[in-house]
Amino acid sequence: MEKIDKAIAKRVKLWYPQQEKILKTWGEASACYRYMNYRAFNKFKKLSMRFTLPVIVLSTITGTANFAQEQFPASIRPIVPSIIGGMNLIAGLIATIMQFLKINELMESHRVASMQYGKLSRTIRLELTLPLDERAMDGRDMIEQCRAEYDRLIEQSPPVPSDILIDFEKEFGKSNIFKPEIMHIQPIDPYQAITENIKRVTNTLKKDVPSVVSKVISEPQIYVSPKQTLYDELENLKNSGIVSIQSDVMKELKDKTELMEKELKEVKVVSQKED
Repeated sequence: MEKIDKAIAKRVKLWYPQQEKILKTWGEASACYRYMNYRAFNKFKKLSMRFTLPVIVLSTITGTANFAQEQFPASIRPIVPSIIGGMNLIAGLIATIMQFLKINELMESHRVASMQYGKLSRTIRLELTLPLDERAMDGRDMIEQCRAEYDRLIEQSPPVPSDILIDFEKEFGKSNIFKPEIMHIQPIDPYQAITENIKRVTNTLKKDVPSVVSKVISEPQIYVSPKQTLYDELENLKNSGIVSIQSDVMKELKDKTELMEKELKEVKVVSQKED
């Protein structure tokens, strides 16, 4: 079993240029998504710190002030509870806004999406860089696997913020890499399958038709009459033994009939003598 697996692994994989072209576009698009999601992760990470640090500071101050109310001067002691309550209110408001904007969730989602897009891009890059006998699978299997993973990432990944899209377009707008269809639409480049089939059929006809025509012309056409055809069929039956068998059977029946007629005549003669 191991020898069979090794033989299958060592065989030259089946790949077509169109499959490599499709994987190239997916790999470049995945690299673009990885870049944008990583930028979005850094953006939401900064926002998370800007929201979290004030909440931590205010919560620490209000917690300490609650225990040290008696240490404040008598002149401001009556307003200390109001100040503490106001700070708690501000801290709660900041935390509520942070939860409403889902900053931490988006930060983690963009981080995971960046890692997964990078993994897909590296897998495609490695597979296309290797020679055919070193690749892990055939082109069709690689297409199916990468398509499922690419569609899953697009469905599950969070949307990229518009400011990051604008920065990406400014930075890579003139690049020749395949960009995701977010801010613009890519033209469809269909594979010329019909044209290729027509060319293949035409080439086959060009090779086969002249030889067939020359063969038909070179070989004379002999007219065979129905009588000759019937005679040939009888000869074939005779050669196969069917006609000879039928003639033997008829001869045997004739001999038996003559023998029976002879015996009947003898019986009649004997009966006449007795009378």
